[in-house]
Amino acid sequence: MHCALATYVGLVVMDVPIIGVWIGSVYIGFILISCLLVKQHVIADTVAGVALGTLIFYLNLVLNTG
Repeated sequence: MHCALATYVGLVVMDVPIIGVWIGSVYIGFILISCLLVKQHVIADTVAGVALGTLIFYLNLVLNTG
């Protein structure tokens, strides 16, 4: 869940003009790297978390614009 939530929050932050993309990308990267380095997750968990966070972000985007 760490990686999914970090991905979702990072994607939301990326909508902020000018610096949002940088802050969102760095935030996602730091959380993913820290989860791997402290051995909370393995690479497969991290990839699945990023996929889940991205899926939820786009589902939320599609369902709220309709």
